[in-house]
Amino acid sequence: MKSFELHENIAVEPALAVTAQTAGAESKITGETIDLKDCHDLTVVFDGSATLDAAEGLDLAALELQESDDGATWDTAEDLVTAGGAGSTRIAYSAGAATVQFSAKVKVDLAKAKKRKRYIRLNPTFDLSRGATDTLSVSGVAIKGGLREVKNTQAAGGGAVVSTDILLD
Repeated sequence: MKSFELHENIAVEPALAVTAQTAGAESKITGETIDLKDCHDLTVVFDGSATLDAAEGLDLAALELQESDDGATWDTAEDLVTAGGAGSTRIAYSAGAATVQFSAKVKVDLAKAKKRKRYIRLNPTFDLSRGATDTLSVSGVAIKGGLREVKNTQAAGGGAVVSTDILLD
Protein backbone atom coordinates (compact mmCIF):
# COMPACT_ATOMS: atom_id res chain seq x y z
CA MET A 1 0.00 0.00 0.00
CA LYS A 2 1.42 3.36 -1.05
CA SER A 3 1.61 6.07 1.59
CA PHE A 4 0.52 9.63 0.73
CA GLU A 5 1.46 12.89 2.37
CA LEU A 6 -1.48 15.13 3.24
CA HIS A 7 -0.22 17.91 0.95
CA GLU A 8 0.04 15.65 -2.13
CA ASN A 9 -2.51 15.95 -4.89
CA ILE A 10 -4.60 18.68 -3.26
CA ALA A 11 -5.14 22.36 -3.87
CA VAL A 12 -6.66 24.93 -1.53
CA GLU A 13 -8.44 28.02 -2.79
CA PRO A 14 -10.93 30.61 -1.50
CA ALA A 15 -14.56 29.48 -1.36
CA LEU A 16 -16.10 32.33 0.68
CA ALA A 17 -14.77 35.85 1.21
CA VAL A 18 -14.55 37.06 4.81
CA THR A 19 -18.06 38.21 5.72
CA ALA A 20 -19.47 39.77 8.89
CA GLN A 21 -23.13 39.59 9.87
CA THR A 22 -25.28 40.62 12.83
CA ALA A 23 -28.23 38.66 14.20
CA GLY A 24 -31.48 39.71 12.59
CA ALA A 25 -29.65 40.83 9.44
CA GLU A 26 -28.45 37.45 8.19
CA SER A 27 -28.67 36.85 4.47
CA LYS A 28 -27.37 34.45 1.87
CA ILE A 29 -23.66 34.89 1.17
CA THR A 30 -22.60 34.32 -2.43
CA GLY A 31 -19.58 32.04 -2.54
CA GLU A 32 -16.45 32.33 -4.65
CA THR A 33 -16.10 30.47 -7.96
CA ILE A 34 -14.46 27.05 -7.59
CA ASP A 35 -12.93 25.50 -10.73
CA LEU A 36 -13.47 21.73 -10.74
CA LYS A 37 -11.09 21.02 -13.63
CA ASP A 38 -9.22 17.77 -12.87
CA CYS A 39 -10.78 17.69 -9.39
CA HIS A 40 -12.08 14.33 -8.16
CA ASP A 41 -12.89 15.22 -4.54
CA LEU A 42 -14.07 18.48 -2.95
CA THR A 43 -14.52 19.57 0.65
CA VAL A 44 -15.39 23.13 1.61
CA VAL A 45 -14.59 24.37 5.12
CA PHE A 46 -16.40 27.39 6.59
CA ASP A 47 -14.34 28.83 9.44
CA GLY A 48 -14.90 31.77 11.72
CA SER A 49 -16.01 33.13 15.05
CA ALA A 50 -19.36 34.04 16.54
CA THR A 51 -20.07 36.22 19.54
CA LEU A 52 -23.03 34.56 21.22
CA ASP A 53 -25.15 35.40 24.23
CA ALA A 54 -25.66 32.73 26.91
CA ALA A 55 -27.42 29.56 25.68
CA GLU A 56 -27.47 30.84 22.10
CA GLY A 57 -26.16 29.29 18.90
CA LEU A 58 -25.19 29.59 15.27
CA ASP A 59 -26.80 27.42 12.59
CA LEU A 60 -25.99 26.72 8.98
CA ALA A 61 -29.61 27.46 8.08
CA ALA A 62 -29.37 26.98 4.31
CA LEU A 63 -26.77 26.01 1.74
CA GLU A 64 -27.17 26.08 -2.00
CA LEU A 65 -24.88 24.96 -4.79
CA GLN A 66 -24.81 26.69 -8.15
CA GLU A 67 -23.12 25.41 -11.33
CA SER A 68 -21.73 27.21 -14.37
CA ASP A 69 -20.05 26.30 -17.66
CA ASP A 70 -18.08 29.54 -17.80
CA GLY A 71 -17.80 30.81 -14.20
CA ALA A 72 -19.99 33.82 -15.03
CA THR A 73 -23.50 32.60 -15.92
CA TRP A 74 -24.96 30.55 -13.05
CA ASP A 75 -27.70 27.91 -13.10
CA THR A 76 -30.62 27.90 -10.69
CA ALA A 77 -29.40 26.90 -7.24
CA GLU A 78 -29.63 23.34 -5.94
CA ASP A 79 -30.57 23.28 -2.23
CA LEU A 80 -28.18 21.16 -0.16
CA VAL A 81 -29.61 22.45 3.14
CA THR A 82 -33.05 24.09 3.05
CA ALA A 83 -33.84 27.14 5.19
CA GLY A 84 -36.15 26.13 8.01
CA GLY A 85 -35.84 22.51 6.97
CA ALA A 86 -34.57 19.40 8.68
CA GLY A 87 -31.12 19.95 7.16
CA SER A 88 -30.30 23.00 9.29
CA THR A 89 -27.20 22.27 11.34
CA ARG A 90 -26.03 23.79 14.64
CA ILE A 91 -22.35 24.64 14.20
CA ALA A 92 -21.63 26.69 17.32
CA TYR A 93 -23.15 27.02 20.79
CA SER A 94 -22.28 28.98 23.92
CA ALA A 95 -23.36 28.01 27.45
CA GLY A 96 -22.37 31.48 28.66
CA ALA A 97 -21.86 34.74 26.77
CA ALA A 98 -18.67 34.20 24.76
CA THR A 99 -16.92 34.41 21.42
CA VAL A 100 -16.59 30.91 20.00
CA GLN A 101 -14.48 29.65 17.11
CA PHE A 102 -16.06 27.21 14.67
CA SER A 103 -15.35 25.15 11.58
CA ALA A 104 -17.99 23.43 9.48
CA LYS A 105 -16.91 20.93 6.81
CA VAL A 106 -19.10 20.32 3.74
CA LYS A 107 -18.31 17.36 1.47
CA VAL A 108 -19.49 18.08 -2.08
CA ASP A 109 -20.57 15.01 -4.04
CA LEU A 110 -18.78 15.13 -7.39
CA ALA A 111 -19.82 11.58 -8.29
CA LYS A 112 -23.51 12.46 -8.60
CA ALA A 113 -25.63 10.78 -11.23
CA LYS A 114 -25.44 14.00 -13.22
CA LYS A 115 -21.94 15.22 -13.93
CA ARG A 116 -21.12 18.56 -12.37
CA LYS A 117 -20.30 21.51 -14.61
CA ARG A 118 -16.76 22.91 -14.56
CA TYR A 119 -17.46 25.68 -12.03
CA ILE A 120 -19.47 25.69 -8.82
CA ARG A 121 -20.03 27.99 -5.87
CA LEU A 122 -21.59 27.34 -2.47
CA ASN A 123 -23.92 30.00 -1.06
CA PRO A 124 -24.49 29.60 2.70
CA THR A 125 -27.03 31.30 4.95
CA PHE A 126 -26.12 31.36 8.64
CA ASP A 127 -28.62 32.00 11.45
CA LEU A 128 -27.70 33.57 14.79
CA SER A 129 -30.33 32.53 17.32
CA ARG A 130 -30.31 35.71 19.42
CA GLY A 131 -31.57 39.17 18.51
CA ALA A 132 -29.24 41.94 17.38
CA THR A 133 -26.58 41.18 20.02
CA ASP A 134 -24.93 38.15 18.37
CA THR A 135 -22.37 38.62 15.59
CA LEU A 136 -20.62 36.40 13.07
CA SER A 137 -17.42 36.57 11.03
CA VAL A 138 -16.93 33.73 8.54
CA SER A 139 -14.81 32.75 5.54
CA GLY A 140 -14.34 29.55 3.59
CA VAL A 141 -11.79 27.50 1.68
CA ALA A 142 -12.20 24.77 -0.90
CA ILE A 143 -9.92 21.74 -0.58
CA LYS A 144 -9.72 20.03 -3.95
CA GLY A 145 -8.39 16.47 -3.99
CA GLY A 146 -7.42 13.80 -6.47
CA LEU A 147 -5.45 16.20 -8.64
CA ARG A 148 -2.73 14.77 -10.84
CA GLU A 149 -0.76 17.97 -10.75
CA VAL A 150 -1.02 20.89 -8.34
CA LYS A 151 -0.27 24.32 -9.78
CA ASN A 152 -0.39 27.83 -8.37
CA THR A 153 -3.63 29.39 -9.59
CA GLN A 154 -4.51 32.98 -10.37
CA ALA A 155 -7.76 34.86 -10.22
CA ALA A 156 -9.53 35.46 -13.53
CA GLY A 157 -7.80 38.12 -15.60
CA GLY A 158 -4.37 37.30 -14.15
CA GLY A 159 -5.01 38.94 -10.78
CA ALA A 160 -3.37 38.04 -7.48
CA VAL A 161 -2.21 34.49 -6.80
CA VAL A 162 -5.13 32.56 -5.28
CA SER A 163 -3.28 29.44 -4.13
CA THR A 164 0.43 28.86 -3.48
CA ASP A 165 2.11 25.72 -2.17
CA ILE A 166 4.61 26.22 0.65
CA LEU A 167 6.45 23.15 1.91
CA LEU A 168 8.47 23.43 5.12
CA ASP A 169 11.03 20.86 6.30
